[in-house]
Amino acid sequence: MAKSVIEEYLDSLPDDVIVINVSYKLIKYLPDLSRFKKLEKLYCYNNELRLLPVLPENLRILHCSNNELTSLPILPKKLENLYCNDNQLTSLPVLPENLEILYCSNNELTSLPILQENLRDLSCYDNQLTLLPVLPKKLIKLNCSSNQITSLPILQENLT
Repeated sequence: MAKSVIEEYLDSLPDDVIVINVSYKLIKYLPDLSRFKKLEKLYCYNNELRLLPVLPENLRILHCSNNELTSLPILPKKLENLYCNDNQLTSLPVLPENLEILYCSNNELTSLPILQENLRDLSCYDNQLTLLPVLPKKLIKLNCSSNQITSLPILQENLT
C-alpha cells in the first residue's frame, strides 16, 4: 500500500526533530509519532483530523485547533500550551500540572477537568459549560463568554 504524503513527510524527518508542523494540509489522520522522542512542539491545526495518535512524552506545545476532533489522547506531563479550540470536543482529558495555557473555545464541552495550579490563561468561550471549576491562583486571563454559566467561582484580583 502506498504511503500518504504526510507519512512520507514524517519518514523524511530525523528522529530527534523538535518541531513538527503539518498545519493547513487537509489531512484526516496523523500517523504514529512515537519515534520522535525529542518532539516538543506539534502544530497540526486547520486540518480534518478526527483523532490524534499517542503524543510523545516531551511535547510542550500542542496546537490542534480547527479540526474535527471529538476527543484528545492522554496529554503528556510536560505539556505547557494546549490549543484545541474549534473542534467538536465533548470533554477534555486530565490536564497536566505544567499546563499554563488552555484554549478550548468553540467546542461542545459541558464541563472542564480540574484546572492545574500553573494555568494562567484560559479561553473556554462558546461551549456548553454551566459552571467553571475552581480557578487557579496564577490565572490572569479568562474568557468564558457564550456559555450557560449562571455563577462564577471567586475570581482573583489580577484576572483580566
